[in-house]
Amino acid sequence: MNRQQLSKTYWINHLNLAMTALALYACMSLLPASATEAVFKAAVPKHFPPQYSTQLNGEPTGFAIDVLNAVAARANIKIDYQTYESWPQVMAAIDNNEVDLIPNLGITDARTPRYLFTDPIEAFPIVIFVRDTNSKKIKNIADLAYHTVGLVAGNVAKNHLKDNDSLTKITYPNVRLALFALLSGEVDAVIYPKQAFIGMANIIGVDNKIKIAGEPILEVKRAIATRKDHTKLISVLNSQLSSFIESKEFEEIYYKWHGKPKPYWNMERVSLLVIGSLLVIFIFVGLWRYFSLSKLNSRLRETIRQREKVESALTATQNLQRTLLDNLPDLVWLKDGNGFYLDCNTQFEKLIGKRREQIIGHSDFQLVSHQAAQNMRTEDLKSIAKGSAITNEEHVVYADGSEVEIETIKAPLFDYQGDLIGVLGVGRDITERKHYEEQVTRQAHFDNLTNLPNRFLILDRLSQMILDAKRENKMVGTMFVDLDDFKKVNDILGHDTGDAILLEASKRLCSTIRQGDSVGRIGSDEFVLIFGGLSDEIGLQIIAEKLLSRFKEPFTIKDRKLVITASIGISLYPNDTATPADLLRNADAAMLYAKNEGRNTYAFFTKSMNAGVTRRLQLEEHLYNAISNDEMQVFYQPKINLSTRRIVGAEALIRWSNEQLGAISPAEFIPLAEQTGVISEIGKFVISHALQTVSGWQKLYDETFNIAINLSPRQFKDNGLVQFIEQTMTAHHINGSTMEMEITEGVLMNAGRQVSNTLTSLNELGIKLSLDDFGTGYSSLSYLRHYPFDILKIDRSFINDINSDSEDYALVHATIDMAQALSLTVVAEGIETEEQLSALQEMQCPLGQGYLFGKPMPANEFEALLKQQSEQN
Repeated sequence: MNRQQLSKTYWINHLNLAMTALALYACMSLLPASATEAVFKAAVPKHFPPQYSTQLNGEPTGFAIDVLNAVAARANIKIDYQTYESWPQVMAAIDNNEVDLIPNLGITDARTPRYLFTDPIEAFPIVIFVRDTNSKKIKNIADLAYHTVGLVAGNVAKNHLKDNDSLTKITYPNVRLALFALLSGEVDAVIYPKQAFIGMANIIGVDNKIKIAGEPILEVKRAIATRKDHTKLISVLNSQLSSFIESKEFEEIYYKWHGKPKPYWNMERVSLLVIGSLLVIFIFVGLWRYFSLSKLNSRLRETIRQREKVESALTATQNLQRTLLDNLPDLVWLKDGNGFYLDCNTQFEKLIGKRREQIIGHSDFQLVSHQAAQNMRTEDLKSIAKGSAITNEEHVVYADGSEVEIETIKAPLFDYQGDLIGVLGVGRDITERKHYEEQVTRQAHFDNLTNLPNRFLILDRLSQMILDAKRENKMVGTMFVDLDDFKKVNDILGHDTGDAILLEASKRLCSTIRQGDSVGRIGSDEFVLIFGGLSDEIGLQIIAEKLLSRFKEPFTIKDRKLVITASIGISLYPNDTATPADLLRNADAAMLYAKNEGRNTYAFFTKSMNAGVTRRLQLEEHLYNAISNDEMQVFYQPKINLSTRRIVGAEALIRWSNEQLGAISPAEFIPLAEQTGVISEIGKFVISHALQTVSGWQKLYDETFNIAINLSPRQFKDNGLVQFIEQTMTAHHINGSTMEMEITEGVLMNAGRQVSNTLTSLNELGIKLSLDDFGTGYSSLSYLRHYPFDILKIDRSFINDINSDSEDYALVHATIDMAQALSLTVVAEGIETEEQLSALQEMQCPLGQGYLFGKPMPANEFEALLKQQSEQN
C-alpha cells in the first residue's frame, strides 16, 4: 500500500471514528433517570430550546431538565414533569398550584413577589432578532420605533417593553409562531432570549435566515422557581446547587446543551503531531538498525504484531462506521480527486439505483446522464478550487422516478502535505422546507381566494410596464374595477355566495385581457387590470365596454341568477402620471366618478377628479374625529306661527367648522357621513344636545316649545335608536308631544319592517312624525295613509315662486287643503319675503320657517330671541 493510499485510509478512519462517537454520545443522552423518594411536580414548556424541548417519546429534555434532575438526585427527591404548550400555560399552572416548581425561570421584579427562587444558575441575554435582509437597518430598540415587533406570551421581554408605546407589538403564544412571523415579514423583529430563539431556528433549519441586531437589550438571570409555600424545598435545592455548579457534572451538562469551546488539539494539530512522531520513530529505527540488526528484527516483528492488532480494530471500526452511515437519513458519498467513487451509504444507493459495489470505482459519467454528471463534476471542481466546503441546492430525480430537492455540502479532503485526497459530499432532503418557502412567497404576492396577483405584485408589474413603455415610447393603461352593490350581496346572501361571485368575476376579467397584460385583486371587490405597449386610449375604451357587457350577463350561483354590474376607472401613463402608485390612485378616482354617475359605466381620469377625491379624503379624515374634537355644533332655526309671527318652536340643524377646512356645508358632509356610517353618531349628538337645550328653554320661556330633529335613513338601521331617544327624553324631562322627528320620502321608499316598527315606536312615545321636503320625491299619498304622520313640510322649491308661478301657487294651496282634510299640520319651508308670507296666510298655512324670520343660529343667539319675545309679552 503506497503513501497516498495510506493517507486516504487515515482520513476515512478519522471520519468514521468521529461519526461513531457522535452516535454513541446521542445514545447516552437517552438513559433514564433513577428513582427518588420525595416527588414534586415541575411545569415545563414543550418548545424552548436549549432549556426545554420534547423527545419523540414525549419526554421533556433540555439544559434545565438535566440540571434539575442532577440537583434533585443529590437532594434525594423525584421530579414529575408536566408539559405545556406555552409559557403562559406554565405560569398559570404554578399560579393555580397545579405544580410545585419551574426548572429554570428568569428572575424579574414582577416575578420575585410571586415565587421563591434558588441561587442563579446562569444568565441569558435578551436580544433583537431580525431577518438577514434587515440586519443593517436595525441596531437597537430606538431603531424599532414605529416598526412591528413580535413578542412571546409569558416571556420577560414582553413585560420589559410594556411601557414602550413607540413599538407596534404583536404577542404570539409560542416561539415557533414568532419565528414564522419574522420569516414571513408579518413582524420586522422579534425580541427574545438569544439561545432559545437560535435553538428553535436550528430545529426548523432557518438559522441562516435570521440575524442578531446590535447588543443585548437586557440580561436576565435564571434559577429554579417554586411556589411561595415551598421555603423548605428552596432551602434543600440551594444546599445542593452551589456545589453542583462547581462540579464537573454541571460543566458537562452545560457543554452538552450550549456547545463546548473548540479544543486546542484539533484534528489538524493531532495529525501533525502523529506524523512528526512517526518521523522520529522512523529515524530512531534507522539508527537502531545501524547498530543492531537483531534488535531491529525484534522491533519489526513487534510492529507486525501491532499492525495486525490495529488492522483488526480498524475492521471493527469500519463495520461500525458502515452501520452508522447506512442508517443515516442523509446521502453521504466520497470521491477521489478524479471524480471516481470511493464509498457511499445506502441512501445514496437509492438515488443512483445501484448497489454500493456497482458504484465504487465508477464516475458520475458512468452512472447518470451526461448533463447531470457534468453538473456534479462542476460542483466538485468548485469545491476543490475554493479549498473549503460549498453548499448548493439541487433538484434530484431518484432511480425510482421520485423527485426531491436536496441541499448538498461538498468539501475537499487534503493530506498533511496539501495534496488532494478526494471530495466528501453530504445531501439532505429539503423538499418540505422548499415547499414552505414557496408557500410563503406565494402568500406574499397572490390573493388567496382568486390566485390573482395582490397589490404588491401588481404594482411591481406595473413598474416594469412603465419602464418598458418609457423605453419604447408607448403608453400604459390601468383599469380600476369595482363591483356595484357587492356588499349588499355579501350581507344578504352570505360570504360563500360573495366568494363565488368574486371567482367568476376574476375569470371574466382574465378572459378579456391580452397576453402579457395582468389582472390583480387589491380589495374585497376591487380589481386592477394593467395594459402595456399601448399606442392610444381607444383600445382601453373597447376593453372597458367589453367588460361592462360581460358583467351584464347574470352570475349563476347556487341555481340563482344574479346581475352584478361594475364601475370602471381608467388612468394612462404618461398622460396622467408617471408612477405606479399614482396611476392606481387616479384610476380609483375615476372609478368613484363612474359610480357617482350612476354605476355600470366607465370613466377616464381627469385632474378635476383628483381634486374631488382629495377633498373627499380630507373630509373623511377629519369627519371621524369631528365630534371628539368639539368641531360639531347644533344650530336652531325658528319655527313661526304665521298668523301671530311668534316663535313656537325650532328645527335642530348640525353645523361643522374645522380649523384646516373651515366651515363645511351640510350638503357636502351629510352625504359623506351617510356613506361612512358616521351619521349615526352625529344623529345621537344632535338629539342629546337639542333635548338638553330645549329642556332649559321650556322651563324658562314656554313649556309647549316644540323641537324638530331630522332622522337619516342610516339611523333607522340602528336597533337601539328608539331606546336612546326614550332615555334622552327621560334624562331631560322632555314630553313627547313637544318633539318632532323629520324623515324624508327616501326612508320610506325602501322601508322594511324595521322602519315601520321604528316609526310606530316613536309614535307610541308621543313624538310627532313629520314628512320632510314633501313634493320633491314621489309624493306618494300612500305614505300618509300607511304611516302615522302628524306634520307635512312643504319644500322651499315650491315656496320660492309662489308669487310668480300660478302652478306653484296652486300646488301649495292644494297641499294645504289636503293636509287639513287629513288632519295634518302644515309647515312651509324657505319663507324669505313678506309677499310669500302674505300668500301663505291667505291659504291659512299655520306654520312656517325661513330667512324672513331667522337663519339657523347658535343656541345663545336663539335664546336671546326667546328672551326678547318673552319680555314683549
